[in-house]
Amino acid sequence: MPKDQQFQPRTTLDRILARHSSADLHTNRPAIQRQIYEHVVHQIRHGQWALGDKIVEASLSEQFETSIIGVRAATEPLIAEGWVERIPNRGLFVKDYSLDQIKYIYGVREMFDAEAARIVAPAIKDEQLNDLESLNQVIEDALNSEDFHAARDADAHFHRLMVHAVGNPKLVEMFEPVLMMTLGSLLPMEDELPYDVEATRKMLSVAGHKQICSALAQQDALRADQLAREHVRAACLTSAKLYEFRRQRRAAD
Repeated sequence: MPKDQQFQPRTTLDRILARHSSADLHTNRPAIQRQIYEHVVHQIRHGQWALGDKIVEASLSEQFETSIIGVRAATEPLIAEGWVERIPNRGLFVKDYSLDQIKYIYGVREMFDAEAARIVAPAIKDEQLNDLESLNQVIEDALNSEDFHAARDADAHFHRLMVHAVGNPKLVEMFEPVLMMTLGSLLPMEDELPYDVEATRKMLSVAGHKQICSALAQQDALRADQLAREHVRAACLTSAKLYEFRRQRRAAD
């Protein structure tokens, strides 16, 4: 792919996100907290911190020149979103999941996505549908150029906007941590290539999104509900396979 086209998915994504900053719960956080949040997510996504690794909060405090209290305030949303967990008397660790936990999380996610699709379908606005279709195109372009971070971010915002379109701020607030759990450490990490390519394509299904958009365009609430459920269930199956892949890799190590 020509270099001038390589960053087009990210540019398009940023343009869409700029119009929907209210759907991002992190925009109102203090700058230093956002920086720490983004740093921790980056370290996990890029495999610098493995699942189960301890995160030294004192090091974050020194690196970002803030107090331990400030670090803990920054990590609270990371705990809520399932990136990390705080274990009493031991500290902060990168969150790992059991197979049962993966299934439980996706079960909750399915209810959110399906209900949002069902409610939104009869009254979706042209602008909302256009943004969903544009985000799906970003996912496809990003996957084709192997920009997995842009693809993941676009996928997160696709589902976030569908829930946001319901018009219930409390629903958005409740959905966010569940969404981030399924798009966080349950997705393949950078050090899991080549598995990453196949698994990420399956979990961020462009075809599944297109079908959901088609049902929304036709204002078919029942079909949109069904397709949203199928989409999340397919992602759950792939995530379960990723769990098995990780288990086997650890056994080999």
